[in-house]
Amino acid sequence: MFFEAKLQALRRDQNSARVVVFSIAAIFALGAANPAAAGGYQLRQHGAGAQATAIAGATAGAHGLENLFFNPAVAGLSERPEAALSATLIAPASEITGAQGSISATNVGGSTRLDDAMPNPVVPAFYAAAPLDAEVAGGGVSLGFSASAPFGLETDYGRDWQGRYHAVGTEVVTFNLNPMLAYRASDTLTLGAGVQAQYFRGVLSNAVALSGGSDGFVEVDADDWAFGFNVGALWTPVAGTRLGLAYRSAVDHSLDGQADFSAGVPFADTGARADITTPRSVTLGISQALNDRWTLLGEAQWTDWSTFDQLVVAFDNPGQDPDVTRQDWHDGWFASVGARYRASDALSVSAGAAYDWSPVPDDTLTPRIPDADRAWLSLGLDWTPEDWLRLKLGYAHLFMPARTIELQQGDPGNDRRGDLTATTDTDVDIVSVTFALRF
Repeated sequence: MFFEAKLQALRRDQNSARVVVFSIAAIFALGAANPAAAGGYQLRQHGAGAQATAIAGATAGAHGLENLFFNPAVAGLSERPEAALSATLIAPASEITGAQGSISATNVGGSTRLDDAMPNPVVPAFYAAAPLDAEVAGGGVSLGFSASAPFGLETDYGRDWQGRYHAVGTEVVTFNLNPMLAYRASDTLTLGAGVQAQYFRGVLSNAVALSGGSDGFVEVDADDWAFGFNVGALWTPVAGTRLGLAYRSAVDHSLDGQADFSAGVPFADTGARADITTPRSVTLGISQALNDRWTLLGEAQWTDWSTFDQLVVAFDNPGQDPDVTRQDWHDGWFASVGARYRASDALSVSAGAAYDWSPVPDDTLTPRIPDADRAWLSLGLDWTPEDWLRLKLGYAHLFMPARTIELQQGDPGNDRRGDLTATTDTDVDIVSVTFALRF
């Protein structure tokens, strides 16, 4: 009865309701402005609608405004000003077992098993779009904006495990601000382009083996702002069929910060630098309506992870050699299929499945990024109680097979880290909520 009364009150004064709901959204966005990193370098969690179909159809704009992250041409689908806010809880269940470390044939003491090395972050996203009255060369123009966290990672193993010379803590936090413009060239073709302003912060820590068998500790904290772009297109060749194609550029970061060494380590605190390039990607999506009730969805993405060949941290101290970690990643691929059923004018249900191939080779898998292939199963709800209000809920479970870490002291950069073998095993639950307002 309480919620029914509230809904009736909103109906009596829709303008006031919109102001109230949007204000709540803005407060929530500010409160969640620091997106904790997730258990993976690339994040695909950018809205509950896409989450419900395992991202299928996102580049084709099948889920509305939240698909601005995937394709800037989606701004051209907005018939009036609208905004959307999403929040996604990423809850990994991770463990490392059988950890065995050694340096120069001397065994490393410490824990061999860790049950939870990853936190449960909430990743926010915000989207807005509005058509403009002006026309260019006979076509309509729309503005769009997205604020998201396209990459993120956090692992924390503590200072007393057998792989501590390879990694103790790893944190990657990104913000991506993406203003964009969409041009409706015809009734069947919409083009879009945007500029990425991307913030990247990396925090890396590990133990350092000292003479006498004791440990020191080092933490590197560096960040940078850099720029890129994205372009996309939406094409409707026949009624009920929409194709989306999008390109997101690489963004070259020159991180600058500080390296802090604990007492006992034979190096003074010093400035530190690292070059990181977030990868470019090409994505294709399709939305195919079968009838008034059923829509089939699909998505495929190529990500240029092969440019990530090594991670080098350089120090301003001339007496400190650069820290090198070999990566040699290969290109990443992602594919998904999904379906949506419109149960009524106000309610739709969705489901999807996907497979995400890991770019990390077996011989360079490290505890900093304990990645693995991911199989997705997703489902969700999409409810529109009023023409100006849309609410979505999406859930996904990611199945990740166990992988073995096998690092050798003779590998590049591992002379001070030693050998490490361990088995890493992770599954992930993801819950996403989105609400959108039309003005």
